Amino acid sequence: MTQPDPPISPSLPAHADAALLFVEGGLLWMKRDGAGTRVKAIGPQQLRAAVSGVPVDSGWLPEGVKRWGHRPGGAYALIVAPPQTRTLVLQRPGQSRLDTLEVSLPALAMLGIQRDFYVWALAGAPEPGTRLFYPPLPNVHDDGAVCWGENHPPRSATPKGVIKALELFLASAFTNAEVDQRSRSAAHDVRLQLLALAGAPFPIDDLVPFRRGETLTKAVDRLTRRTDYDSRFFN
Repeated sequence: MTQPDPPISPSLPAHADAALLFVEGGLLWMKRDGAGTRVKAIGPQQLRAAVSGVPVDSGWLPEGVKRWGHRPGGAYALIVAPPQTRTLVLQRPGQSRLDTLEVSLPALAMLGIQRDFYVWALAGAPEPGTRLFYPPLPNVHDDGAVCWGENHPPRSATPKGVIKALELFLASAFTNAEVDQRSRSAAHDVRLQLLALAGAPFPIDDLVPFRRGETLTKAVDRLTRRTDYDSRFFN
């Protein structure tokens, strides 16, 4: 009579103290125990408890980082840049050539989620309940996502990656893409208002509300489908 094969007993590599095995039907947690190895079937909640002792440190966060976190698809981060005057590359309405223009921008918030980046203008301090506005700039879709054109944003939404993405956005050529409904007084083309201001601060009352005044926290929670792995809002 043929004897059945003995059960396979997983073993830890010599240099490992513990391991997680993804097997059909669940997870196996292995941990060294003296001269032997303990093996236990676990669920998602037990997995969280098992690894809760692993140190996690964000390191020193760059200036302007307000939130960061993780979701099943990867990391996300929120940064806020204060009001600033920038030299932008702008395509004049009705022309093909590009010119440079001094523009005084309101505070900008950018949220990066994996390789997607969203940008908004702020009329006040970057608090959780601050209401959002469209940036008074072209190249931003109606949902707040940046239209990158031929530019290539960072591959990950770490805090440093989002800072680089905002710099890339502001250094890009602002063309005739998404120019309407970005200014109350120049509803058909925000570039007309930027040229008329000639470097003067963009009027706060000329900003166009985003999604009927959605707040910063609600936008971040909606877009990230927030989980418990979130730093919440940094002061």
